[in-house]
Amino acid sequence: MATPPIGHRTKDFRKLFCGVRKKLQKIFRTQNEIFIIPSSATGAMEAAIRNCVDKKVLCLVNGAFGKRWADIARLCEKDVETVEVEWGKAIKPAIVERKLRHNKFEAICLVHVETSTGVMNPLNEIAAVVKKSGALFLVDAVSSLGAIRVEVDKLYIDVCFTASQKGLALPPGIAIISVSERALNKSRSVKSKGFYFNFELLLERAKNDEPLTTPSTSHIFALNKQLEKIEKEKMINREKRHYQLSKLCRSLGKSKGLEIFSEKGFEAPTLTCFKNTLNLNTNALLKFLDSRGFTISGGYGPLKGKTIRIGHMGDYKLKDIKLLFDAFDEFLKGL
Repeated sequence: MATPPIGHRTKDFRKLFCGVRKKLQKIFRTQNEIFIIPSSATGAMEAAIRNCVDKKVLCLVNGAFGKRWADIARLCEKDVETVEVEWGKAIKPAIVERKLRHNKFEAICLVHVETSTGVMNPLNEIAAVVKKSGALFLVDAVSSLGAIRVEVDKLYIDVCFTASQKGLALPPGIAIISVSERALNKSRSVKSKGFYFNFELLLERAKNDEPLTTPSTSHIFALNKQLEKIEKEKMINREKRHYQLSKLCRSLGKSKGLEIFSEKGFEAPTLTCFKNTLNLNTNALLKFLDSRGFTISGGYGPLKGKTIRIGHMGDYKLKDIKLLFDAFDEFLKGL
């Protein structure tokens, strides 16, 4: 990221941008078009809705980010229906199948890993149900892609997106979106897409290996380097490491008296959400851990004070989890 910026309409940047997008296709496991946008992942949520929905969309909701996607769709004046399950539970394919039996939607939105609850929804099984319906499949892979395998082409995912700060282990600032030909065709028929997230305009520039608007060139340099590191580690090893991290985190948390909040069998390998079974002052805990060089999160939204979330995605190692729980022990002894 310390590389001096270069002009984003230069030959050197076009070469860099082209190479990064090709590397990203490997991470997404797709031949689809890749767009890189200077935005948070919330921008990618809005992009998916604006380009792929003319009227009717189904949002699958089991936490804060599924709810956010539904809220965005309503603000974009779409006809929104939801399938909602209790926070902490996973969305099961049978529920989706029942909803689709008597309803038609242009697109279906799923958050793969719900960051607010630590639940990983069964992507592969839900993808099979969506495919039968003929609807476009839009997937938030923010807390999964780059850490665990997401098979975009194999699962017929039409729009899949992530952001730089999670599995890719970079500072926040860019959203990355994989877009299928079906999604691009739909975008061509949808009105009022705006400018910034317009797939047609993004594609027009991408054909010349250029971004639509001024990018964060520092992020692109860093992303290129990080993708080289991921390729060297190999995705199969990266995924294995994340499952090891989650297993260790859950084990150490349980040994301190914490219980897992996420539904059994659907725990995310990228973050662990614990119930606050020890009735800890979570603000005091977070402040103490911060003083020891660790940042974790308390409960999100209505779960504030009720849960503790530990992210272990990206470049973390097993020793990092152990050091975190050493500091957690120190906090407990001071109570």
